[in-house]
Amino acid sequence: MGTAKLFGALNNLNVSRRVILSGTPIQNDLSEYFALISFANPDLLGNPLEFRKRFELPILRGRDADASEADRKRGDECLVELLAIVNKFIIRRTNELLSKYLPVKYEHVVFCNLAPFQLALYNYFITPQTFRPSSEARVPSRSRLSYWPADYVPKEARGRDRDIKPWYSGKMQVLARMLARIRADTNDKIVLISNYTSTLDLFERLCRSNNYGCLRLDGSMNVNKRQKLVDKFNDPDGPEFVFLLSSKAGGCGLNLIGANRLVLFDPRLEPGHRPAGARPCVA
Repeated sequence: MGTAKLFGALNNLNVSRRVILSGTPIQNDLSEYFALISFANPDLLGNPLEFRKRFELPILRGRDADASEADRKRGDECLVELLAIVNKFIIRRTNELLSKYLPVKYEHVVFCNLAPFQLALYNYFITPQTFRPSSEARVPSRSRLSYWPADYVPKEARGRDRDIKPWYSGKMQVLARMLARIRADTNDKIVLISNYTSTLDLFERLCRSNNYGCLRLDGSMNVNKRQKLVDKFNDPDGPEFVFLLSSKAGGCGLNLIGANRLVLFDPRLEPGHRPAGARPCVA
């Protein structure tokens, strides 16, 4: 609703020229791209229904894994037609222009073994006998088991909830060791990103138990307060070591140049790299 109101307010501006600057013109789907194009050049691509019928649906259908040869051909034709229209007024610049000025970026994909308890729990839930009608409602998602299975430990065996025990999860063990090493050996700051606020809760407990200064930004934070939080973290003399960020809130134009390390704890297919820092970046 907030985005719709913002777009409506922008459309009502009485201006002679409109210019859009974006690092991610297609972050999620073609409908967002249509919104940007329509703001800069109203009615160029018709209304939303016309655009969806003429371009979006054929392109998506052609990219489907089960698409026929005819669907693929039609999708490619629609994409070429769309690009021919929009490229007349879009100027695209890639990181290649800045490559000689940017610091090095290292990307590491870290595979984490399941912890013993985690593996036993996982095997239990994938055993056919486990899937009885009476227990189906309690079967956890595999993603939940992959990063934090401790919620399935009896409460009396867990100890204090405010204490986090990384040994329940292979991923959390690796993360805890990584943070300890970075803190001890460097002056670097780090951003921890997750798709789930429940995981950010775990990160917050981990930071608190190790006395790591941290800040947190998720969708519940007022927009007016976000920049103040970012500025505080970007201060090189500030005590904050970790910035906890939800992936959705992180897609709203944040420049966290105070950190040169980043962990995508449960990554999707949209990792971002902001070329504003001065130090080598490790993701």
